[in-house]
Amino acid sequence: MTLSTHVLDLGAGRPAAGVAALLLGPDGESVGSGQTDGDGRLRFEGEFDPGDYTLRIQLEGLTQLYDSLSLQVRLREPRHYHLPVLVSPFGLTTYRGS
Repeated sequence: MTLSTHVLDLGAGRPAAGVAALLLGPDGESVGSGQTDGDGRLRFEGEFDPGDYTLRIQLEGLTQLYDSLSLQVRLREPRHYHLPVLVSPFGLTTYRGS
């Protein structure tokens, strides 16, 4: 299984580049980290085993309300998981993309 994210700044109308993200494995240990590229995308390297993972995204400077987002993600099927995050000044949305 593989995992990626895409952070979009809806307030500015563009991708959010340079956003730090951390992926924690089922045991709470870091299994990946990085920053979004110029298109707001980050793909975590490697293959992941089934389990419950935590994706933490730092939102400082993107919203007036939230400093970070922590998603508990259940990886079960052998597929690619893409988790876009849409950020606006006072809210956010996430979903399982393709």
